[in-house]
Amino acid sequence: MRTLNLQLADREEATFDHADWAQNAAQLCGYYLSSADYTSADRCLAAAQWVLEHPSGQAGGKEVDDVAANVRLARAKLYGHQLREGYESTERSLWNPSPLRFARKLGNSFQWRAR
Repeated sequence: MRTLNLQLADREEATFDHADWAQNAAQLCGYYLSSADYTSADRCLAAAQWVLEHPSGQAGGKEVDDVAANVRLARAKLYGHQLREGYESTERSLWNPSPLRFARKLGNSFQWRAR
């Protein structure tokens, strides 16, 4: 991430390749997904999308369109990972419920009877 930040800060319009930078940011997102760092993955994708949408020099063409598609695909993978983690977390809590959580869900609909 540091290298991408330095490239973005020190970019010279003649040598800065928007599509290449955005592609590298999207690929870095894959690393963050593998370590379940969804915040950093999202930041990489947001930066890649911003660079593609705000080119400062001559940019465009098929290469930029391909990279934009890769960024959208990476965002879909991020959402897929988040959904899967949420599902697995919910599934674990349903199969291993704590008695206290179960009692709270019942609320006032269930009254304990003292014998």
